[in-house]
Amino acid sequence: MRPRHPKSLVTGLMWVDFTRPDWFTSIRHEALHSDGLQTYNWLEHDGESYGVQHLEDDKFNMTTAAASREAQPQRPVISFFYYVAAEGLEPLEFDAAAWRASVAGADGAAAAGPPPATLRGSSRPFGRFAVRVGATGAPGFPAGAHWVGLRTPHTANLTEAVKQGLRRSLFEQRRRGAEQYVLRLPDDAEPGANVYVLQVLAWLPATLEVAFVSGAAVEGAAAAPRLDALWGRPRSAAARARFQRAFPVSRSAPAGAEVVARAALGGLLGGVGYWYGHSMVWVVDNWPPVLPNWDAALCSASPSRPQFPRGFLWDEGFHQLLIRRWDPDLSRDILAHWLDLMASTGWIAREQILGDEARLRVPAEFVPQPTKAANPPSLFLVLEQMAEGLAGAEEGEEAAAAAGSAGTTHAARDREFLTRAWPRLLAWYSWLNTTQAGELPGSFRWRERDANATRELNPRTLASGLDDYPRASHPTARERHLDLRCWMALASRVMSRRRLERDAAAYADYDALRRLHYDPAAQRFADWGLHSEALRLERPAGGGDMARVEDEAPEYRFVPHHGYVSLFPLMMRLIPADDPQLAREIGYLLDPSGLLSPAGVRSLSMRSTLYGKHNTEHDPPYWRGAAWVNINHLLIDALEWYGRQAGPYQAQAREAAVRLRQIVLSNLVQQFRQTGFLWEQYSDTTGEGKGAHPFTGWTALVTLIAGHE
Repeated sequence: MRPRHPKSLVTGLMWVDFTRPDWFTSIRHEALHSDGLQTYNWLEHDGESYGVQHLEDDKFNMTTAAASREAQPQRPVISFFYYVAAEGLEPLEFDAAAWRASVAGADGAAAAGPPPATLRGSSRPFGRFAVRVGATGAPGFPAGAHWVGLRTPHTANLTEAVKQGLRRSLFEQRRRGAEQYVLRLPDDAEPGANVYVLQVLAWLPATLEVAFVSGAAVEGAAAAPRLDALWGRPRSAAARARFQRAFPVSRSAPAGAEVVARAALGGLLGGVGYWYGHSMVWVVDNWPPVLPNWDAALCSASPSRPQFPRGFLWDEGFHQLLIRRWDPDLSRDILAHWLDLMASTGWIAREQILGDEARLRVPAEFVPQPTKAANPPSLFLVLEQMAEGLAGAEEGEEAAAAAGSAGTTHAARDREFLTRAWPRLLAWYSWLNTTQAGELPGSFRWRERDANATRELNPRTLASGLDDYPRASHPTARERHLDLRCWMALASRVMSRRRLERDAAAYADYDALRRLHYDPAAQRFADWGLHSEALRLERPAGGGDMARVEDEAPEYRFVPHHGYVSLFPLMMRLIPADDPQLAREIGYLLDPSGLLSPAGVRSLSMRSTLYGKHNTEHDPPYWRGAAWVNINHLLIDALEWYGRQAGPYQAQAREAAVRLRQIVLSNLVQQFRQTGFLWEQYSDTTGEGKGAHPFTGWTALVTLIAGHE
């Protein structure tokens, strides 16, 4: 845990199970997939001052809670390592006697009264502060209290620091001729230590409670309130009531949907983080090509705690659809952080890998962010909601003013935010509109596709977010990408509310969209480019990785693959409500031999030649069949919108929305019940969760899906 301030305090918890044969290498800390925890997830979280998390790790069943003011013969032994790190290298004052007195003795009872302050210090956001740590274990075991203090600017990899401290302690015990070794920290500290790791050895059941106090409370005798007094039943009941007001679950939702929805929202809000540091950027045609960016802060949600613990541009637009409804102030704050990361050109890096800790979790080749690559501008999804809400709110504000109502409404705050954000939004929009433009007027193409990628069956399009979704097989400057054209139509719709009516009209022109992207033979929308279907991977005669072999020369044509890209005109509501194409699109969605699966609409039709195919010898399919919740949410939302528009296909759209919603929601509830996780994607054949987990990023949109009728 950390406050939102550069070079501030960081606290955290590790544990180790001494009964495991691999105990030394299995210290739990960083939420890695390799740890093999049965489940862990925030069950409740309000994004600010309250949260409850449940973890199951083999024989350990743990609940952790965060809140602020406003029985076997051989019991398992656990070792907690709680750390406090001052990133600005401010020395911490450690009281060893107070630490020992704070931990329960042989009778399992802690000393009467509040625990004394174990650590004191001073930090820019708090001034003077104190940390009080108390612990108890089951009776009959003399709980151990140990520590190590370090002087280091590197607080990102404290797992290794704990291992080194344990190793040093074991060597010292051996040197002294100990008859029985104890796996404990060495009880020493470097001069001026700014990091302290506090260890508690105890029989289960055990508790560890930490109180942080600052200001006048540091020297005061009064104890900080007990945690159980802050997060008990009243707090949980209040959180549940707030959830039910913000996200009422439909009566037609399957049993258990509210439990999943609350856990999804809790996971999303609990995954909101604060990062500070600089990213590395790859500037094409520059030497050296990789340069450090400026130091900056980011408050953002994250897709997955173990797999993707950082900010992702196109994910964040989906995250904000939930966060804005829960806490509009927090949503505006996060949006402002993202827009403040914009370069003077209008470019925003698609991954924000800020600081050493973030870089530790990213393969080195993916750290530099190419300055020519875009990413779907999904923030416009929530910006559109914000802009649309302003018009309807004006009448309500006038009525409130006439009645003498005081206070600033959220609509007024939205208006102020959009006014302040306008220069950055304009710069971002202009950058996309110029650098990502295609050869023909009104067309667009994603950059950074590798025309020389001989090991890929279909060169990836990482900038689009749909990494291995099949595009034109031979990237050229002439290709046209349908999804980017539709993203620009959404952005233009939002920007047209201020001075960009010309662009909005052009990109919303349905006839122009059809001229650029409608394949009359297949009767659907598609990419266009230099393409061949006669491709395969084959191992060279001399050995090595499999390489692409062409059995037929490519030609310029509509790309024949049917899937998520084809559905963007529907998702972005660009098809007129009375156009027969709308009926065709709805029919495609509900075709079980094409797009419809037990988990929702699949990313690539079963009829596609690349359905379920590896893109390289080693890369399994990613966006080639599996169902993704974010796209299914956009489809359900669009179908419901068409279901409210007068036209010949209104009832068809409404019925399709209900059917698709039930399929997606039922599978999500079933998979959560079976595994305890939300997943990155879901198998289009079995419905099973796949990929990163817990994935409480855009998969948390189950919370919105559960509220649809």
